[in-house]
Amino acid sequence: MTKLTPVRKEILSVIEHAEVPVNVSSIMDSLVSVPNISTVYRALDYFEQNQYIHSISLSGMRFYYGSSHGGHGHFLFCRECRELIKFDDCIVHSLQKKLQKQYQYLISSHVLFFEGLCGDCRKLKDKKSNSIFKV
Repeated sequence: MTKLTPVRKEILSVIEHAEVPVNVSSIMDSLVSVPNISTVYRALDYFEQNQYIHSISLSGMRFYYGSSHGGHGHFLFCRECRELIKFDDCIVHSLQKKLQKQYQYLISSHVLFFEGLCGDCRKLKDKKSNSIFKV
């Protein structure tokens, strides 16, 4: 495995210390150094190929990147404002055990995302809907 450059170390640190998976824009905003965006994408590709991180695409839009060392994560994703909220309740462990037994599969981690509208976006949407029908 190749040695990590200072820029790669910094990018990886941003991802590993983030509470929730982050997109490229958030990564760029968090860096002290100012690398070219292509450098960031190459680093992300390298990290994913070497299993330092995993990527996910939410709503077929942006990619988000999270550390592969977290074990598992549970998130709510607002499809309107793109807010990503982490929650700790895990009801998946019993399902994970069942799947491992049923399929003879060793599961090392899981990521669970619920997609919808956050409270603020839902209120805005309801407000817009109500104003359309008022005469």
